[in-house]
Order: sequence, then structure tokens, then C-alpha cells
Amino acid sequence: MIVFHDEYEKFANHILSLRKEIRFVGIMGPDGEILHEERQKKISLKNRERDVFEVDQHLIRNIQEVFDDYLGRVKTMFIVREKIKQLVFYKDRKIIFVSCDPKIENKILFDLCQSVSSMLK
Repeated sequence: MIVFHDEYEKFANHILSLRKEIRFVGIMGPDGEILHEERQKKISLKNRERDVFEVDQHLIRNIQEVFDDYLGRVKTMFIVREKIKQLVFYKDRKIIFVSCDPKIENKILFDLCQSVSSMLK
């Protein structure tokens, strides 16, 4: 997995280059801290949106850990919200978060999920 800041940047930019519907790529550490983020040039995140993103992903991870022993660890999540579609990947105690336009077709989102998953192997 990626370790240095330059590698985070390359990795995030590579994901952004896969589809124009990708708005944002974030890489978070195990405690919910953002290690790196990249977004399409036309997208700007307000501090409030960024804070909500951090808390949301940290809470989801903590809830999932309750079931890890019974069901196994979560590797990937596909989240569809009213205003956004998200892909979340877990690798080496890091969270890779990919935010997409809500109009992206689910089939395309699934293909994107497979592409990013293969990059993480």
C-alpha cells in the first residue's frame, strides 16, 4: 500500500483520472485523520463538509469493527445517498474514500470499484 505523501498524491490523482464523475478522493488514517485528499478542480469543499466526511467515515469504521469477528472485516463499501455516491475501501488500516456525482450509473460505479480494488492488491 502507499506510504509517502507523493505516493498518496499519485494514487489519488490516478483514481480521479478514471472518471469525470469522481469528485473527491480522500485517504484517511486509522484514527480518522485525513492523510491526503484530491478533488476535481471545479469542486471546493467547505470545512463543514470536510468535517462531516471525516466523522462519517470514522463512525462507520467503528460500527463495522463490532461485527468483524463474526462476519469478517469489511474490504469495500458502496454507499448511495441522495446527494452523493461513495466507494469506501479499507487497506492496511487506511480508508480510501471516493466520492462521485449522484448521477453516475451504478454499473459504472461498480466497474470503478473493481478498478480501484485491483489497484489496492
